[in-house]
Amino acid sequence: MKKVSASIVVEASVEECYRYWNNFQCFPYFMKHVRQVSLTEDPDISYWVVDAGKGKTMRWYAHVDKREPYKQIQWRTIEDPDRNFDMSGAVDFAPIGEDRTRIHLQMAFETASGGLAEVALDIFAHPDLMIEKDLKNFKEMVESRISIPQL
Repeated sequence: MKKVSASIVVEASVEECYRYWNNFQCFPYFMKHVRQVSLTEDPDISYWVVDAGKGKTMRWYAHVDKREPYKQIQWRTIEDPDRNFDMSGAVDFAPIGEDRTRIHLQMAFETASGGLAEVALDIFAHPDLMIEKDLKNFKEMVESRISIPQL
């Protein structure tokens, strides 16, 4: 299983950063490959559609295992219809001043061999760079105070 992590400081309160991150429908705004995140009847389960490259799409359900307001969110994939992909992760929020927050993202993932999983390797070829860019996009989104979809 491949593991990656990255951190960034955002010029916003921990409450604001957490609010943005906890709204998974925001993810397509700052994560390059995420096309859609839909909520289910269970508030801890979401359905993800991701551009896997080469015209292919990956889909899965994710479960929030832990949601500690203003501190941490942990998740993992629970159902991948194509059985191509397993992922888990955690994002930690640490206030470092009244309007500054350190965000630390950790992810672990594994792809199966063959089929769509081989395509997925393209988007995860440099996962460390991918999550650093996603965090920079998150920082820009939050600091710009872009309106987010309300749940």
